[in-house]
Amino acid sequence: MTDEVAEAQAKAKAEAAESAETVAASEQENAPKGEESPTPKADLGDEDEGSKLPEGTVVEQVGSLIVDAGLKPEDVAKIVSENNGDLTPALFQQLVEKHGEGLTSIIADNLRSFNKDAVTKGNENDTAIFTHVQESFKGVTEQSGEETWKELSGWAKENIPNEERKEINSLLKQGGLSAKFAVDHLVKKFQSSDSYTQTASLESGDSVADSSGGAMIDRATYDRELRKLQSEGHDYNTSPEIAQLQRRRQKAIRRGH
Repeated sequence: MTDEVAEAQAKAKAEAAESAETVAASEQENAPKGEESPTPKADLGDEDEGSKLPEGTVVEQVGSLIVDAGLKPEDVAKIVSENNGDLTPALFQQLVEKHGEGLTSIIADNLRSFNKDAVTKGNENDTAIFTHVQESFKGVTEQSGEETWKELSGWAKENIPNEERKEINSLLKQGGLSAKFAVDHLVKKFQSSDSYTQTASLESGDSVADSSGGAMIDRATYDRELRKLQSEGHDYNTSPEIAQLQRRRQKAIRRGH
């Protein structure tokens, strides 16, 4: 009876390996090491809610093999994302102990391919969002959509509740019309805020100060001061000094600087 069980297990592993090899053969060549992380730039920078593998039959097969090795697919996905598409030596070894080097190499190749696809999709989504942001502020500022987004997201961290930011992030990650809806919602809230409507009462000139946070500053000054504060240990998400710096820059944006 023991021999029959062992034979059945060996047969199951062989079938899994054959299936994975078939999938790998139909894929394009593996992405070279050094791919950038698929973490999107166009989000509100909140705490990571967890990575996960994409959906699909191939992913289910790889996910099943990961689970068989005593690992959680979402944990492996996060580590692979942070490691430029590659398994860490420790994870690779744990998979080898369960599946052997041949099948583990196939798993690693598929994970690298998943990561490459995620990077491409994320970059395309970011570009679309930044373009939409730039169009939303056309005639208000001449800076790029990505630069405006950084400052808009900084305002959102201070003025939009955490749960609402999570909903906006979810829509941004979906891309397409969902992402555009999220951007429009965010822009509308910003433009209806006190921060934006105070523009008309500001005096002319970049050095004018008011009660909302000090003198306006240009982009170069903002970048320089931000780097200085971060080098001194200030956290981007919690530092009052960085928050004030962002308010000063936002005033300049509203004046078209």
